[in-house]
Amino acid sequence: MNNELRVRQITKKDFKQLAEWWRWWFKNDLQYEDMLNPNSGFFPADGEGGYIVEKNNENIAAGFLWLTNSKQAFFGYMVSNYKYRQEDRQYAMDVLITTVEKIAKELGYNYIFTITRNMYMQNKHKKLGWLPAKALSMELIKKL
Repeated sequence: MNNELRVRQITKKDFKQLAEWWRWWFKNDLQYEDMLNPNSGFFPADGEGGYIVEKNNENIAAGFLWLTNSKQAFFGYMVSNYKYRQEDRQYAMDVLITTVEKIAKELGYNYIFTITRNMYMQNKHKKLGWLPAKALSMELIKKL
């Protein structure tokens, strides 16, 4: 059994589980149910433009990377498996964020940003070197 965390690209087969996670975390606050369909056009690369961290074939957390026509990429809609309660849960989310940073940098991007209203995720990004912009949405920007 492999106890290592692994980051892989999201596939459309992952969307059933991702939708379950979003519904659980956002309860009645999920405004756009249609976005949970990978064919909706909401997510990059027809729903496969994101990454998921897993361990022992159990998915832990995921997020999407939008590539732009500038030197800035957007990482967003990060969500985690509410059932996964192992000690490495927080570390797994850090691995996902830092892996996506490396991918964006390797693709030639100089900046990566995100938007979140979740204070926990704001603090997690700050801990990883992202700088908060002075905006109500709390945009977190990091130079790669």
